[in-house]
Amino acid sequence: MTAKTLFTAGALALGGLAAAQAAPEATGQTKGPAGDPTRTAMTLYSQGMAVMQTQRSLTLEQGTQTVRWPVAALPETSSLALVGDGLRLTGFDVAASAGRGLATRIGQRVTLGAGDEGQTRREATLVALEGDAALVRVDGRIERIALSSPMVIGWPAAEDDARRAVSLDIAAQTGGQQTAALLYQRAAPAWQASYTGTFDAKTGALRVNASAIIDNQSDSPLDADQAWLVAGQPQRADYNAPQPVMMMASKSRAAGDAQPGAPEATGGLYRYPLKNGLHIAAGATRGMTLMAPFTLDAKRRTTFTHYATAAGRGAREHATLALHANNSTNKPLPAGLIRIYDADARAQLLGGDTLDDVPDGAPIDLTLGEAFDITATREIAATETSGERRVRMTLFNASRTSRQVRIVERLPDNALLAPGTPKPSGRTEGAPIWQVTIPAGGQTEFSYRFVIDQD
Repeated sequence: MTAKTLFTAGALALGGLAAAQAAPEATGQTKGPAGDPTRTAMTLYSQGMAVMQTQRSLTLEQGTQTVRWPVAALPETSSLALVGDGLRLTGFDVAASAGRGLATRIGQRVTLGAGDEGQTRREATLVALEGDAALVRVDGRIERIALSSPMVIGWPAAEDDARRAVSLDIAAQTGGQQTAALLYQRAAPAWQASYTGTFDAKTGALRVNASAIIDNQSDSPLDADQAWLVAGQPQRADYNAPQPVMMMASKSRAAGDAQPGAPEATGGLYRYPLKNGLHIAAGATRGMTLMAPFTLDAKRRTTFTHYATAAGRGAREHATLALHANNSTNKPLPAGLIRIYDADARAQLLGGDTLDDVPDGAPIDLTLGEAFDITATREIAATETSGERRVRMTLFNASRTSRQVRIVERLPDNALLAPGTPKPSGRTEGAPIWQVTIPAGGQTEFSYRFVIDQD
């Protein structure tokens, strides 16, 4: 059967962390013991992590006491930090009820589906767990679902199951009303920048739309009064980090998430503030405009790239098609997938690539695919007496117009171009570049020589 599971046998051994029982207190706009609202802030990282900060007003006694603190999701326990004047975290405990999972659903109703929104789900009864499989009764028969298959086995979340809690041992220097903030990391889906653009070969205009995509295929909602999307790659320390192991149904929350604000430079990274916070139900996907559309001046390049010493076998190869531009947006461009369509043709994809984090003013090079009509053969020969090597290429153009191509040859560190070699038109990362024009429907020869220093 076509199936999908978001849990494994190992996850079952953990008892289904994702099915943790809820705490009666909630994060977000819930009331603390003194009636003050609990405020929740979240930063969501492109690496697949979230940092949570919840602030509460507590009535504490002098000395050490245990406080039940609601959390949106199980924290990475090694990441807990308590911030407050005269307050110190001396210990913590994750409730034992947080270990309840699929095993507790034996004999109860579950739903079976592929996990994709809009896909038909079937009602079933969980009969037993057998090794790396689940036995379910559906339509009057028993089916065995391997835990390595793509099936999602889910069940409705309880009314209070959207929140969890940890117990914190807090030492207070003085008693009375205190403000405390708890910071922790939690497993969370990575947000992704997604770019789509059209390229006009006549004008060189590359028009781009940028979006932020958050696919919350986890067991808990993403819910925060204040939120930021963080672009960049911070160093992470992953120790005993709990992972989402099950996707469960969850009540959706109405939200009016707006376009992220202008990027803020913070700690060597950039973060995009979300005006209305972040509210995405478990299993839901949210897309939003990341920035206003922008236009770049781009050049299409047709290139052959080789390591100079690579042996050529005479077989034809296709040139690579790419676009080159500079980030002239006055803004950073976060890493993400980019797809470029042809502005001059209907429903024509030129190609797609992965965009790395691009600072303002930095170059952008996008590989779109292969040039169908531009091919070449390449051979290399060595001279035994002088150590000189000669590279010869035959370039072919099957199109009806002449084409200019770039030839990029990456030389060894101890190599130099031989005297009399055609002068390169430039260099990229130390590699010489030659510009060669191939006539329409014809071919042309190109060769150069280099010498490897034997000392």
